[in-house]
Amino acid sequence: MSDPRQVVRSALVYTICLPLAVVLGYFLATPLDYSSFLVLGVVFLVLMIPILLNWHHPLLILSWHTLAVVPFLPGRPPLRLVLTGVSIVIILLMYALDRRQKPILVPSVTWPLVYLSGVLAVTFALTGGAGFGFTGSEIGGGSRYVSLAGAILGYFALSARPIPPEKAVRYTGLFFLGGLTLALSSVVQWVPEWLRYIYYFFPVERTALYMPSPTGLSVGRMYGVATASLCGLWYMTARYGLRGIFDMRRPWRLAIVLLFSIGIAYGGYRSFVVLAALILTFQFYLEGYLKVRYLPLWVAIFGLFVSLLPISHRLPYQVQRSLSWIPWLGIEQVREDARLSTQWRLDLWQRVVVDVPKYFWLGKGYAINTRDLEMAQFRRYDRLRGQGELTPGELAELAGDYHNGPLSVIVPLGVWGAIGVLWFWYAAWRVLVRNYRYGPPELKTLNTFLLALFCARVIHFLVVFGAFYAEFYYFTGLVGFSIALNRGVAVPAPAAEPVQAEAVPETAPSLPPVPVPPVPIRT
Repeated sequence: MSDPRQVVRSALVYTICLPLAVVLGYFLATPLDYSSFLVLGVVFLVLMIPILLNWHHPLLILSWHTLAVVPFLPGRPPLRLVLTGVSIVIILLMYALDRRQKPILVPSVTWPLVYLSGVLAVTFALTGGAGFGFTGSEIGGGSRYVSLAGAILGYFALSARPIPPEKAVRYTGLFFLGGLTLALSSVVQWVPEWLRYIYYFFPVERTALYMPSPTGLSVGRMYGVATASLCGLWYMTARYGLRGIFDMRRPWRLAIVLLFSIGIAYGGYRSFVVLAALILTFQFYLEGYLKVRYLPLWVAIFGLFVSLLPISHRLPYQVQRSLSWIPWLGIEQVREDARLSTQWRLDLWQRVVVDVPKYFWLGKGYAINTRDLEMAQFRRYDRLRGQGELTPGELAELAGDYHNGPLSVIVPLGVWGAIGVLWFWYAAWRVLVRNYRYGPPELKTLNTFLLALFCARVIHFLVVFGAFYAEFYYFTGLVGFSIALNRGVAVPAPAAEPVQAEAVPETAPSLPPVPVPPVPIRT
């Protein structure tokens, strides 16, 4: 008599596996067709279910700064958004099955995010909604609402599960070093043809190709290299702190930091260099280096910058462009290029500020006319009028990219969105400060850096550059990761009560015996 288990196994093979193999073989015949991508992707996700059930949280942490997209889904969403949805579903199902699997909730951060979700929903409804380009709609902007919703849900997915203390360093590496994949978008010209299939999953940036600068010089800026170097610098600072980086017994740490710093400068973006400087400034302060006894260190750093002035004109153009915010640094052409880049932004802000009262109570929303935007990108003015292409500022204004943090909040979402962002920032800052002050001693270096990075990003968003729909996930990710690391919000340890000695009852001193005179006996 045959084994029942063998019968069941054979039935599964003939009823499921063989038909599935035939279907997959049919779709693999045209692997680049959209329907093939969709079917193969669904099958792949089904096969990934056991892995996702066990590893959805570390995979989400790894994807947070990763460039990867999911090519077989409509609109090619970032892998971070897909894993956020998967993690939320798994967390809710596990809690429904086992009430002991309760996610970590911090009400002080939850309520401003709920409020912001309401602002987004009301703005979406009252401004006519938005569409998606991949559906053929002339009204776009729906992806920006999805990005903001993903940032909010991503906070809950990141903070829901505590990170084991013994794995804190490993998860920190996953969180920051996933951003090294951003460099792939800048090096497409040097990737061999047989390997370029990876760009189905890692999109190429437009600035990877050399584009003419406003001064007419052909120059290429590398956004991917700069952001990947920033992520590397973040990991080194979070892992070792400034004291560990400048430990002369381990010079390789400082060498790696210098290599990442060169990568940031070689990207050609002034804002990234300013952001790195802000992070290091807050890190110096939180680690206690802004004191008089460390004055020689600051003098040495200032002397290093001064020594660059005589040779600054020999540096690569991208490096000069990144450092052009420093007076008298670089050649005249670089300074003129930076001045023109700043000027069109100032002109853009002057035009947009006029519309702030119009969108003060009800924001403009994120809907954009994709056809008008495409026509504007290729449009030429009549050369007989002496006019050229649209300026970068006019194109950015048409696309709703204002290159300014406060404007990117108040114009689309009105004053109510600005209130929600400030509320969230304050709540997140309080959480990070408490974890920095009262967190476990073994996480002191990590909590110090997370607070420094959060403060630097807020200042950078308000003063230097900001795009709310594209950068909000940075802020929610930082506070969510901090809550997961510290298993919630740290509280001060209870003060130890003074130990009182037991009162010993005093005994009266013993007196010497009083001599009793003998009594005479009468006879």
